[in-house]
Amino acid sequence: MDAATPPPSSQTTNSLPSPYAGMPDATEENLVKMRNYAAIMINKDGQYSLDEQIAARHGMRSLSTNGLLKGMGEEDTALRQAANRSDFMERTRELGQQTVAASKRGDTGAERLQSRLDFFDSLSASDQKLIANSQNNFGPNGQAAPASVEQWRGVMEGHLMIQTALQEARESGQLESGERPTDPYLSEVVRLAEALQRLGPDDWLHQIRSLFGTQSPTKDRIDLSPSAKGFMPSEAAGQPITALAKQAISPRIDQKV
Repeated sequence: MDAATPPPSSQTTNSLPSPYAGMPDATEENLVKMRNYAAIMINKDGQYSLDEQIAARHGMRSLSTNGLLKGMGEEDTALRQAANRSDFMERTRELGQQTVAASKRGDTGAERLQSRLDFFDSLSASDQKLIANSQNNFGPNGQAAPASVEQWRGVMEGHLMIQTALQEARESGQLESGERPTDPYLSEVVRLAEALQRLGPDDWLHQIRSLFGTQSPTKDRIDLSPSAKGFMPSEAAGQPITALAKQAISPRIDQKV
């Protein structure tokens, strides 16, 4: 469902009371949208799917953040408060708090990201969808954008791979705190660590996976089949993926600079 076009409902009201008769047409239309969005989010009888409720939330937030609710007065405030007290929003906030708690477990950035992913993987499909679609500043230039479960998890895994690579570089003395790396591989890691909002999640993920040599970065170590291991030096089979990526990618980066 398009977030800007709520589904028809017998519970929504499409006629406006007389106090709004003098409003500009755009304002009147936005108030109707707000009523529809609130009705969808508040509904408890299963009339609307989770996807429809998520889209209604994004639609309501879009109207608010774009300044399209000015002049609507008390009804706008009442609608937003009612939607905010809905079971849908209560569960969204609860999951957000649990995600924050999981993100604090661990001594390093990589450990905390892994804890966050472990918590995410323990949830039901519907709860995972709620978390993925409740992110702020997910898209380019800080724009809040709905994210699929796959995209959300891919971005978290991308962050995990970057943090693991940076941690390994610090521990080995290749990367000093506060200094820009001179190594081409580490320079690319640092560049991508800062590029998510500029590139957007899809392009960013593509570049992350290209750098680390994987289409699905799910672990910080490569699990190879016995036959595949036969084509690699024995000492390489158990190396961290970041070490293997550096061996494979650094020559390719050197050719670019």
